[in-house]
Amino acid sequence: SSIGTGLIYLGFSSTFLAALVGLLQKNAKSVLAYSTISQMGIVIAGVGVGFNYPELLSAVLPALVLFAFHHGIVKATLFLCVDFLPSLAAKRDLRILAVICVMVPVFAIIGLPFSSGAIAKSALKGSFNELAMLPTLLLLSTVGTSLLMLRFLDVLWNSATDVQHAKLDIWRCVSFALLFVSSVVFIYVLPESRLFWLKEFSFSTLVLPLLPLILALLLYLIIRKTRLQ
Repeated sequence: SSIGTGLIYLGFSSTFLAALVGLLQKNAKSVLAYSTISQMGIVIAGVGVGFNYPELLSAVLPALVLFAFHHGIVKATLFLCVDFLPSLAAKRDLRILAVICVMVPVFAIIGLPFSSGAIAKSALKGSFNELAMLPTLLLLSTVGTSLLMLRFLDVLWNSATDVQHAKLDIWRCVSFALLFVSSVVFIYVLPESRLFWLKEFSFSTLVLPLLPLILALLLYLIIRKTRLQ
């Protein structure tokens, strides 16, 4: 239908435009906000697929709900991480823990193998596999997501000032811990997780997902050198 096609165009347009604008941000939370807009563009495109292919709705709708819910939990973890990380990094013996706390949700957002995001994206890609250019657009959106996460890490690293005087807040620690555990553990208890571990181990699922990150890293190094300094 024209509505479905329009939603698909609107969704992927917002996905790529938000990624482009997000790369220009100099505040870590702003980068995360544009990353969320970019990811929600995929959800909008998925709704468009449901309009155009009603026979796929039973597969697309649960995949979209899983993708959106997982993204919400992990992105909330990263938002809290912006305020939480300097306090953690201020403690010399906790700096490795600080790196883990930020990198695990970043890997999940990108959808790297063995992360919770890999399962969420696998369900979404599976529902799009037979639809012409959509799998390719999803792959390109992963490059955009990877670029935004690299920008987020870059800005977060450069903006972590006055960590020597930062103090750990117990309630912030508890809130972060609950979100972190939820973002890591939640998805593994779902039926989709068991199907992923049983069926998805292959070159295409363990190695190919690294290619968008590698490409994004090369692009980001070029962009940062020429534009973002």
